[in-house]
Amino acid sequence: MLRIIAERTSGIGNESCAYFIDWQRYLQIEKLTGIHWRERRVIRKLYIDQCVKLKIDQGEKRKVKTGRGVRY
Repeated sequence: MLRIIAERTSGIGNESCAYFIDWQRYLQIEKLTGIHWRERRVIRKLYIDQCVKLKIDQGEKRKVKTGRGVRY
């Protein structure tokens, strides 16, 4: 993904940046800085406990937990 993004942005003169975050450490820092547990839970749900619904041939839907990938 990084290579594709870099190739697409280099041709039009834009700069691109990539950030890698250790989410476990980030969540610990949130707790230490006094961010309320409700806000921490929302952030965790956005990134760590993310699920998607898959629709299969005959309309059957199933929830699947997302373990990897880029969130956008």
